[in-house]
Amino acid sequence: MTAANPGAVARSRPELVELLRSDIEAAGKITFARFMEQALTHPQYGYYTAGDAEPGFEGDFLTAPETHPVFGAVLARQLAECWERLDRPTPFVVREHGAGSGSLALTILAGLREERPDVLAAIRYELGDVNDRRVAAGLSRATEVGFGDHVAAAGHDPIIGVILANELLDALPVHRLVVGNQEIREAFVCWRDGWFAEESGPVSDVRLMDPLIDLPLMAGQRLEVSPAASAWTTRVCAEITRGYAILIDYGYEAVELYDPLVRPDGLLRTYWQHIAGDDPFDRVG
Repeated sequence: MTAANPGAVARSRPELVELLRSDIEAAGKITFARFMEQALTHPQYGYYTAGDAEPGFEGDFLTAPETHPVFGAVLARQLAECWERLDRPTPFVVREHGAGSGSLALTILAGLREERPDVLAAIRYELGDVNDRRVAAGLSRATEVGFGDHVAAAGHDPIIGVILANELLDALPVHRLVVGNQEIREAFVCWRDGWFAEESGPVSDVRLMDPLIDLPLMAGQRLEVSPAASAWTTRVCAEITRGYAILIDYGYEAVELYDPLVRPDGLLRTYWQHIAGDDPFDRVG
């Protein structure tokens, strides 16, 4: 059968496409959250795990640490304040989730070396990422610039210190919902005419509608809900024996996020070479 979108086929990772197709054919359809999870973080074929995807001017997207070291320097001052408030523990563990190859870590450690060598002496900066190769690269980079004694791969033991994540929450899987005249339905992913397509149906979990209670929604409106973000936050905060969580991302209060007049089509976006798109079935993986 000829694919409905031959260009998207050619631009996608074939092993991942086949895996997702098999999942869909076995179940009839899958949630968009499942599709997104596999597309981004499948151990062998996901965007973040299969290759060397990194933020930066040469990559597909850019985050603050790659833009200017002042972002890390400001966070270094915040971490120094956290250390003081925790009565100067040693070790003072900073566990960064979604650390990539350590760009933010290096600017933070450089800021501490410049302004707060006492905090640097106490710190153990842990790099965590879904891609082990990027963690290894980050540890190597840190060693090359003199921070080897202060960095380690992230563990799961409880810490006294800070959980840190920058622009990670908005990359976690989302369910896509569509507001109808009488009910809210979920947009699932199916396989049709040789490629991925959307199929609506009853929501896979009624709890998906909890964030939408009492909001002024409008028929035809599309929106996203991420139970994964809440679950992730709960899990990583449980790693803290005593300390803080600093989670940095873009966002809105629910009433603004789901405003049907401002964002009738939701906020799901794709990025390729810094070009924003709205078709998640193109360049899969």
